Amino acid sequence: MIKVYQTAHFANFKYMKLFDRDLSWLSFNYRVLMEAMDKGVPLLERLKFIAIYSSNLDEFFRVRVANIINLERINKKKINDRIEVDPSSLLSQIHKEVEAQLSEYGATLQSIIKQLKKKGLHICTSLEEIPENFSQEILHYFKTKVAGFLRIIEVDKEEELFLDNQAIYLAIRFKNNESVVINIPSEEIGRFYKGHDKGVTYFIFVDDVIRKHLDIIFPKKEVKECYTIKLNKDADLQIDDEFQGNLVRKIEKQIQKRNTGAPSRFLYDPGMSDKLLKLLASKLGLMPEDLTSGGRYHNLNDFFQIGTNKSELVYNHMPNIPIKELDASRSLLKKIEEKDILLHFPYQSYDYILQFFNEAAIDPEVEEINVTFYRMAKDSQIGEALISAAKNGKKVAVFMEVKARFDEKNNLAWAKRLREAGAKT
Repeated sequence: MIKVYQTAHFANFKYMKLFDRDLSWLSFNYRVLMEAMDKGVPLLERLKFIAIYSSNLDEFFRVRVANIINLERINKKKINDRIEVDPSSLLSQIHKEVEAQLSEYGATLQSIIKQLKKKGLHICTSLEEIPENFSQEILHYFKTKVAGFLRIIEVDKEEELFLDNQAIYLAIRFKNNESVVINIPSEEIGRFYKGHDKGVTYFIFVDDVIRKHLDIIFPKKEVKECYTIKLNKDADLQIDDEFQGNLVRKIEKQIQKRNTGAPSRFLYDPGMSDKLLKLLASKLGLMPEDLTSGGRYHNLNDFFQIGTNKSELVYNHMPNIPIKELDASRSLLKKIEEKDILLHFPYQSYDYILQFFNEAAIDPEVEEINVTFYRMAKDSQIGEALISAAKNGKKVAVFMEVKARFDEKNNLAWAKRLREAGAKT
């Protein structure tokens, strides 16, 4: 949606076009998809752009679309004087644009998979593509690695069906019309089974590993249909007042509610029967506008798990530019006392920053460390260095951003560990 406003600028009137932020964001994500379409980009890097596009779109539906749906469901009389866009119209434009993009997304993905196959990386997209001579080892993998993580939900016996936010499941209907849902434990064991045969590396979705062994899970039932599904839910933090009370406790409560947010998108395989789709929609309390026809597989951010040692499929490795005077020095702190040294990332190694904190943690002349973080890695080496510094008697103060989207829980966990070590957070 484009609106034209008249605005004063240096005593002259000019026109400024404003484009809706969410439609603009979709344009940005389409540019990510264009990188996947670019034939000049190495194949496996193109697959990574597919993964990034998929991950971005999931977050968009969990946060932005969820917020617009919330606006739509509020009595319009209460919001007409506060917002300048009709939520229903905006949702319609969003869905139309996403549908158009997903058409190109699907075609691009199929093209990449086809080309990777010619290069010896075969991503199997059906049971028929799995080599027969893998049967024994996949069976062993299923029995030892997969089966113990499976949770079976009998849909017909549930008054309301609960699915975890962002998780993927198999929806199954049997010949007797009974239906069940099984989780796909990709977070616990990874998304792919990797096998080798005749110089070809095969990547088999764990979805299909489960499909291949449904007769073991349900020995007395005949499967009529089996499809992957996923539910996106509102995952934004709803904090009315950030200035009174304990903000950390408020965020912790909101994180706990994130898995129970209102639905924002239900992805299903287009081959699914209307009977099964209507049953799932009814049990999940979904509206028709919540339903989105997708592909056979969801959560394709998992393509980041696919790797290769074939250099022609990835970008050429660019070695970091060394800083010889730092590399030759036994003390980075003493070296930067002599003069300022400017680092340029990613052209130079981030190891210099790690060295900075590691040395500060044990240097007897360092008395205080003050640092600000927006996000911290789960296995942050800097975090460990700060804990060591605190335990070594230094005054450590860490300002931690507790509202870093989808890293709130991790940041709070690090803040707690740092406080327990004696740091001030």
